[in-house]
Amino acid sequence: MAPASAQFCRQVDGHRICILKIERSAKNYWQYQAMVSTDGIERPTASYDCRDRSITEPDGNMSLFRSRKDGDLVCSLYRARG
Repeated sequence: MAPASAQFCRQVDGHRICILKIERSAKNYWQYQAMVSTDGIERPTASYDCRDRSITEPDGNMSLFRSRKDGDLVCSLYRARG
């Protein structure tokens, strides 16, 4: 029997966004390293900062969540502590 593979996928504004791989930072619990796909197209692993609501690509380019919908999905796993 083949191992099961589960993806966390959601339909957001007409796009299918899936989290393929995700790791939370041990030092900063509001930061994630995640690989996502949008409509079946994989993006490279990026750094998601749920406090600043920003995404940093491997090449250093930064974008805000409002310009990309995958940040909201990744950070939906984050719950503010306090």
